[in-house]
Amino acid sequence: MDEETCRDISEFVSVLANPHRIRILCLLS
Repeated sequence: MDEETCRDISEFVSVLANPHRIRILCLLS
């Protein structure tokens, strides 16, 4: 598994663990 895929997966997992983070990311983007 390459680094980029690994980063995407860890980001996805942290988003699942942190629903509030999705709102923050949406507000910032």
